[in-house]
Amino acid sequence: MFIKKDNKVELIQGIPHGSHLDTVLGYAERLSEILSMKGEQVGSVVFEKGRIIKKKLKLKIYDVPLGVITFRVVTDEKNVLLTTYPMLEDLVEVEARILKVLEWKEWPEGDIVCEVSNEYGPQITFFAVDYLMKKDEYVRRENAKVGVGLLLYFLKVGVDARKEVQGPGGENIVIDLSEAEVLLPGTLNGGFIDDYIFTGHVKEFREVNVLGKDGYLLKISIEPLGLVPAFVLKERVKGEIEKDAAVYGMGWLQGKVIGARRGFEPRTSRSAASRPIQARPPGHPKRYHQKVVYKNFGTHEASSSFSQGWVPHQEEKDCGAVAGI
Repeated sequence: MFIKKDNKVELIQGIPHGSHLDTVLGYAERLSEILSMKGEQVGSVVFEKGRIIKKKLKLKIYDVPLGVITFRVVTDEKNVLLTTYPMLEDLVEVEARILKVLEWKEWPEGDIVCEVSNEYGPQITFFAVDYLMKKDEYVRRENAKVGVGLLLYFLKVGVDARKEVQGPGGENIVIDLSEAEVLLPGTLNGGFIDDYIFTGHVKEFREVNVLGKDGYLLKISIEPLGLVPAFVLKERVKGEIEKDAAVYGMGWLQGKVIGARRGFEPRTSRSAASRPIQARPPGHPKRYHQKVVYKNFGTHEASSSFSQGWVPHQEEKDCGAVAGI
């Protein structure tokens, strides 16, 4: 069911993706390695921001597949880098009722607040990796099947039996972590709205490698979502992972719409040769590509491959729709 709700979109202050890049790369400064690779253009959209004074952004979307993780790179029409973030390929599907769309003021990104349609009926907030292409669907759709997964900041195996945490209403809750499976907003520990702390049990796991970094792809039983796929770097795991082990951790919850209705799939088309991406957002100094600045992470000198730009594949796809309200 689709509905029109102009008040469904709320503007919020977004955050840099540095900590999210850290979950896969180990540290955000390795971003230059991603931008030195080739990627496939999976979409081009006209993204509309603002309600009174509307601004249309012509954007290109590229994906760099790295096995269990794909990096999404978003540029403007001149191939100037705007944003990039890692995406987990494996997701758990849940039926949900979309309550609110939290669009970032400065960037064409957004978080989705929804109520999971199961016996628990919990409310969760996830970063929508497909927001550029599916904003209109998130805004107008009341119910949808969504897929969600976690990129973990840390994971602790074999936790203390009892721990006191703060509940959503500010009250103190004592839980037995060896048995409990819970999902609590990470904002209680100073995280962003889509960060969550959790306890659960490892049901499946395997070792993987992404860009030379060893990690684990897990399926963790976490109520109320079920078997939640999660990725964690091996260096951020405390303890020995084994089947049915009780774990405690914190991660970034991301997701996307599953099985979009007809009319939202990209169309394939040919285009002229793509230009190299310039690692300089609009408004920054011309020599920005020689020194990359990450908020909260300081600065570093970019590699030569980064300053030369990232050359995408020639095959392009056009979403064919304005992603506006």
